[in-house]
Amino acid sequence: MAKLVYNTEVRKRGYDWYNADEYSERLNIWDLERSDLSKRVKAGVLKRMKEDYAENFLLAPIDPSITAQRTIKPMDTNAWVSFYRVAEKTKVGTDKPLPDDEIRAELLKFFKQHGIGVGHSIDFKYMRESLVMINDLYLARDEKNMEEVYRILKGSRMENTNFDFNHIERFYFDIKAKLSLTDEGELNMVIEVVSFFDFILYDFLFSKGVLQRWFICKHCEQDFQSSRKKDYCSIRCKRRTAYERQLSKTIGKKLTKEQKAKISEAATRRKK
Repeated sequence: MAKLVYNTEVRKRGYDWYNADEYSERLNIWDLERSDLSKRVKAGVLKRMKEDYAENFLLAPIDPSITAQRTIKPMDTNAWVSFYRVAEKTKVGTDKPLPDDEIRAELLKFFKQHGIGVGHSIDFKYMRESLVMINDLYLARDEKNMEEVYRILKGSRMENTNFDFNHIERFYFDIKAKLSLTDEGELNMVIEVVSFFDFILYDFLFSKGVLQRWFICKHCEQDFQSSRKKDYCSIRCKRRTAYERQLSKTIGKKLTKEQKAKISEAATRRKK
Protein backbone atom coordinates (compact mmCIF):
# COMPACT_ATOMS: atom_id res chain seq x y z
CA MET A 1 0.00 0.00 0.00
CA ALA A 2 1.30 3.43 -0.91
CA LYS A 3 2.02 5.83 1.93
CA LEU A 4 0.86 9.41 1.62
CA VAL A 5 3.23 12.02 3.01
CA TYR A 6 2.45 15.70 3.54
CA ASN A 7 4.84 17.15 6.09
CA THR A 8 3.36 19.68 8.48
CA GLU A 9 4.25 21.57 11.63
CA VAL A 10 1.92 21.60 14.62
CA ARG A 11 2.44 24.73 16.71
CA LYS A 12 1.51 24.71 20.39
CA ARG A 13 -0.01 28.20 20.28
CA GLY A 14 -1.94 27.31 17.15
CA TYR A 15 -2.86 29.50 14.18
CA ASP A 16 -5.08 32.43 13.28
CA TRP A 17 -6.47 34.20 10.23
CA TYR A 18 -4.77 37.38 8.98
CA ASN A 19 -5.15 39.88 6.15
CA ALA A 20 -2.45 40.15 3.47
CA ASP A 21 -0.34 42.74 5.34
CA GLU A 22 -0.39 40.85 8.64
CA TYR A 23 0.23 37.54 6.89
CA SER A 24 3.22 38.93 4.98
CA GLU A 25 4.84 40.13 8.22
CA ARG A 26 4.49 36.67 9.77
CA LEU A 27 5.61 34.92 6.59
CA ASN A 28 8.92 36.82 6.66
CA ILE A 29 9.63 35.22 10.06
CA TRP A 30 7.92 31.87 9.47
CA ASP A 31 9.48 30.96 6.10
CA LEU A 32 13.26 31.21 6.46
CA GLU A 33 13.82 31.05 2.70
CA ARG A 34 11.67 34.17 2.30
CA SER A 35 13.75 36.09 4.87
CA ASP A 36 16.66 36.17 2.41
CA LEU A 37 14.65 38.02 -0.25
CA SER A 38 15.40 41.67 -0.97
CA LYS A 39 13.03 44.44 0.14
CA ARG A 40 12.07 45.07 -3.48
CA VAL A 41 11.09 41.44 -4.06
CA LYS A 42 9.16 41.33 -0.78
CA ALA A 43 7.27 44.48 -1.74
CA GLY A 44 6.35 42.92 -5.08
CA VAL A 45 5.14 39.73 -3.39
CA LEU A 46 3.06 41.74 -0.91
CA LYS A 47 1.46 43.75 -3.72
CA ARG A 48 0.49 40.57 -5.53
CA MET A 49 -0.87 39.04 -2.32
CA LYS A 50 -3.06 42.11 -1.72
CA GLU A 51 -4.46 41.72 -5.23
CA ASP A 52 -4.97 37.96 -4.96
CA TYR A 53 -6.35 37.93 -1.40
CA ALA A 54 -8.32 41.17 -1.22
CA GLU A 55 -11.13 40.82 1.34
CA ASN A 56 -9.82 37.38 2.23
CA PHE A 57 -7.98 35.83 5.18
CA LEU A 58 -4.79 33.73 5.26
CA LEU A 59 -3.74 31.19 7.86
CA ALA A 60 -0.46 31.68 9.74
CA PRO A 61 1.04 30.73 13.12
CA ILE A 62 0.23 33.01 16.06
CA ASP A 63 3.92 32.75 16.96
CA PRO A 64 5.82 32.28 13.66
CA SER A 65 9.33 32.37 15.19
CA ILE A 66 11.73 29.45 14.76
CA THR A 67 12.04 29.18 18.55
CA ALA A 68 8.29 28.63 19.05
CA GLN A 69 7.31 25.22 20.41
CA ARG A 70 6.30 23.04 17.49
CA THR A 71 6.28 19.47 16.20
CA ILE A 72 7.24 18.54 12.63
CA LYS A 73 5.37 15.47 11.43
CA PRO A 74 3.48 14.00 8.46
CA MET A 75 -0.23 14.81 8.48
CA ASP A 76 -2.24 11.94 9.96
CA THR A 77 -3.83 9.39 7.66
CA ASN A 78 -7.63 9.71 7.61
CA ALA A 79 -7.37 13.43 8.38
CA TRP A 80 -10.05 13.74 5.71
CA VAL A 81 -12.54 12.43 8.28
CA SER A 82 -11.82 15.37 10.63
CA PHE A 83 -12.02 17.76 7.68
CA TYR A 84 -15.36 16.29 6.62
CA ARG A 85 -16.63 16.66 10.20
CA VAL A 86 -15.85 20.39 9.95
CA ALA A 87 -17.92 20.55 6.75
CA GLU A 88 -20.73 18.64 8.44
CA LYS A 89 -20.70 20.80 11.58
CA THR A 90 -20.56 24.10 9.70
CA LYS A 91 -23.28 23.01 7.22
CA VAL A 92 -21.36 24.42 4.25
CA GLY A 93 -23.07 21.93 1.95
CA THR A 94 -26.53 23.29 2.80
CA ASP A 95 -28.41 26.47 2.00
CA LYS A 96 -28.05 27.59 5.63
CA PRO A 97 -24.31 27.41 6.47
CA LEU A 98 -22.90 28.88 9.66
CA PRO A 99 -21.49 32.45 9.46
CA ASP A 100 -17.96 32.72 8.04
CA ASP A 101 -16.42 33.66 11.40
CA GLU A 102 -17.76 30.43 12.94
CA ILE A 103 -16.48 28.40 9.98
CA ARG A 104 -13.04 29.98 10.41
CA ALA A 105 -13.12 29.10 14.13
CA GLU A 106 -13.82 25.43 13.34
CA LEU A 107 -11.02 25.37 10.75
CA LEU A 108 -8.61 26.77 13.36
CA LYS A 109 -9.40 23.79 15.62
CA PHE A 110 -8.66 21.42 12.73
CA PHE A 111 -5.32 23.01 11.84
CA LYS A 112 -4.24 23.28 15.49
CA GLN A 113 -4.59 19.49 15.69
CA HIS A 114 -3.25 18.52 12.26
CA GLY A 115 -0.88 21.41 11.41
CA ILE A 116 -0.03 23.00 8.04
CA GLY A 117 2.98 22.98 5.73
CA VAL A 118 5.70 25.51 6.52
CA GLY A 119 5.10 28.69 4.52
CA HIS A 120 2.10 27.20 2.69
CA SER A 121 -0.52 29.80 1.81
CA ILE A 122 -3.95 28.64 2.96
CA ASP A 123 -6.70 31.17 2.39
CA PHE A 124 -10.19 31.01 3.86
CA LYS A 125 -12.20 31.23 0.62
CA TYR A 126 -10.28 28.27 -0.82
CA MET A 127 -10.71 26.29 2.41
CA ARG A 128 -14.44 26.97 2.36
CA GLU A 129 -14.63 25.66 -1.21
CA SER A 130 -12.60 22.61 -0.14
CA LEU A 131 -15.05 21.90 2.69
CA VAL A 132 -17.95 21.97 0.23
CA MET A 133 -16.02 19.67 -2.12
CA ILE A 134 -15.18 17.01 0.51
CA ASN A 135 -18.79 17.16 1.74
CA ASP A 136 -20.18 16.61 -1.77
CA LEU A 137 -17.56 14.00 -2.61
CA TYR A 138 -18.33 11.93 0.49
CA LEU A 139 -22.09 12.08 -0.11
CA ALA A 140 -21.66 11.11 -3.78
CA ARG A 141 -19.53 8.08 -2.92
CA ASP A 142 -21.82 7.15 -0.04
CA GLU A 143 -24.73 7.13 -2.50
CA LYS A 144 -22.57 5.16 -5.00
CA ASN A 145 -23.11 7.94 -7.55
CA MET A 146 -19.85 7.64 -9.49
CA GLU A 147 -21.02 10.05 -12.19
CA GLU A 148 -21.20 12.76 -9.49
CA VAL A 149 -17.80 11.70 -8.09
CA TYR A 150 -16.29 12.19 -11.56
CA ARG A 151 -17.97 15.59 -11.91
CA ILE A 152 -16.56 16.81 -8.58
CA LEU A 153 -13.05 15.54 -9.37
CA LYS A 154 -13.13 17.21 -12.77
CA GLY A 155 -13.75 20.53 -11.03
CA SER A 156 -11.03 20.00 -8.41
CA ARG A 157 -7.73 21.88 -8.56
CA MET A 158 -5.22 19.18 -7.70
CA GLU A 159 -1.61 20.11 -8.43
CA ASN A 160 0.62 17.89 -10.62
CA THR A 161 -2.24 15.45 -11.24
CA ASN A 162 -3.55 14.42 -14.65
CA PHE A 163 -7.00 12.84 -14.72
CA ASP A 164 -8.38 10.68 -17.54
CA PHE A 165 -12.17 10.63 -17.60
CA ASN A 166 -12.60 8.92 -20.97
CA HIS A 167 -13.81 5.72 -19.36
CA ILE A 168 -17.45 5.21 -18.43
CA GLU A 169 -16.95 2.91 -15.45
CA ARG A 170 -13.63 4.13 -14.09
CA PHE A 171 -11.16 6.96 -14.23
CA TYR A 172 -7.37 7.12 -14.12
CA PHE A 173 -4.95 9.69 -12.81
CA ASP A 174 -1.18 10.01 -12.81
CA ILE A 175 0.69 10.33 -9.52
CA LYS A 176 4.34 10.81 -8.63
CA ALA A 177 5.73 8.27 -6.19
CA LYS A 178 9.12 7.32 -4.76
CA LEU A 179 10.13 3.68 -4.40
CA SER A 180 12.67 2.41 -1.88
CA LEU A 181 13.83 -0.87 -0.34
CA THR A 182 13.71 -1.50 3.40
CA ASP A 183 16.45 -3.33 5.30
CA GLU A 184 14.23 -6.42 5.10
CA GLY A 185 14.11 -6.20 1.31
CA GLU A 186 10.50 -5.00 1.15
CA LEU A 187 9.43 -2.42 -1.41
CA ASN A 188 8.01 0.87 -0.09
CA MET A 189 6.09 3.36 -2.19
CA VAL A 190 5.77 6.93 -0.89
CA ILE A 191 3.60 9.59 -2.50
CA GLU A 192 4.88 13.01 -1.48
CA VAL A 193 1.91 15.35 -1.67
CA VAL A 194 2.60 18.96 -2.61
CA SER A 195 -0.33 20.72 -0.91
CA PHE A 196 -2.88 20.35 1.87
CA PHE A 197 -5.75 20.14 -0.61
CA ASP A 198 -4.08 17.34 -2.57
CA PHE A 199 -3.42 15.40 0.64
CA ILE A 200 -7.04 15.60 1.82
CA LEU A 201 -8.33 14.50 -1.58
CA TYR A 202 -5.85 11.61 -1.97
CA ASP A 203 -6.45 10.65 1.65
CA PHE A 204 -10.17 10.36 0.91
CA LEU A 205 -9.75 8.56 -2.43
CA PHE A 206 -7.37 5.97 -0.95
CA SER A 207 -9.56 5.34 2.09
CA LYS A 208 -12.60 3.11 2.41
CA GLY A 209 -14.67 6.26 2.75
CA VAL A 210 -16.42 4.93 5.85
CA LEU A 211 -17.02 7.27 8.77
CA GLN A 212 -16.66 6.14 12.35
CA ARG A 213 -19.88 6.24 14.39
CA TRP A 214 -20.32 6.62 18.14
CA PHE A 215 -21.64 3.79 20.34
CA ILE A 216 -21.92 3.12 24.08
CA CYS A 217 -20.28 -0.04 25.41
CA LYS A 218 -22.86 -2.30 27.09
CA HIS A 219 -20.30 -3.34 29.71
CA CYS A 220 -18.24 -0.31 30.76
CA GLU A 221 -20.76 2.23 29.39
CA GLN A 222 -17.99 4.31 27.80
CA ASP A 223 -18.35 6.01 24.39
CA PHE A 224 -16.35 4.49 21.54
CA GLN A 225 -16.14 4.75 17.75
CA SER A 226 -16.56 2.06 15.12
CA SER A 227 -17.39 1.91 11.41
CA ARG A 228 -20.13 -0.67 12.12
CA LYS A 229 -22.57 -1.34 14.95
CA LYS A 230 -20.90 -2.96 17.96
CA ASP A 231 -22.10 -3.64 21.50
CA TYR A 232 -18.68 -3.63 23.17
CA CYS A 233 -15.67 -1.35 22.91
CA SER A 234 -13.15 -4.21 23.33
CA ILE A 235 -12.76 -7.97 23.51
CA ARG A 236 -12.11 -7.59 27.22
CA CYS A 237 -15.53 -5.99 27.81
CA LYS A 238 -17.24 -8.62 25.67
CA ARG A 239 -15.59 -11.47 27.59
CA ARG A 240 -16.30 -9.83 30.95
CA THR A 241 -19.99 -9.55 30.05
CA ALA A 242 -20.12 -13.23 29.04
CA TYR A 243 -18.43 -14.18 32.33
CA GLU A 244 -20.87 -12.11 34.39
CA ARG A 245 -23.81 -13.57 32.48
CA GLN A 246 -22.62 -17.08 33.22
CA LEU A 247 -22.02 -16.19 36.87
CA SER A 248 -25.51 -14.73 37.25
CA LYS A 249 -26.99 -17.94 35.89
CA THR A 250 -24.96 -19.90 38.43
CA ILE A 251 -26.17 -17.89 41.41
CA GLY A 252 -29.69 -17.61 39.97
CA LYS A 253 -30.09 -13.83 39.84
CA LYS A 254 -28.95 -10.80 37.87
CA LEU A 255 -25.82 -9.08 39.14
CA THR A 256 -26.00 -5.50 40.39
CA LYS A 257 -23.52 -2.83 39.30
CA GLU A 258 -21.78 -3.07 42.68
CA GLN A 259 -21.35 -6.83 42.30
CA LYS A 260 -20.01 -6.41 38.77
CA ALA A 261 -17.48 -3.85 40.03
CA LYS A 262 -16.29 -6.21 42.79
CA ILE A 263 -15.91 -9.08 40.29
CA SER A 264 -13.94 -6.82 37.95
CA GLU A 265 -11.64 -5.67 40.80
CA ALA A 266 -11.07 -9.26 41.87
CA ALA A 267 -10.18 -10.28 38.32
CA THR A 268 -7.72 -7.38 38.07
CA ARG A 269 -6.02 -8.39 41.33
CA ARG A 270 -5.68 -11.98 40.13
CA LYS A 271 -3.93 -10.79 36.94
CA LYS A 272 -1.43 -8.78 39.02
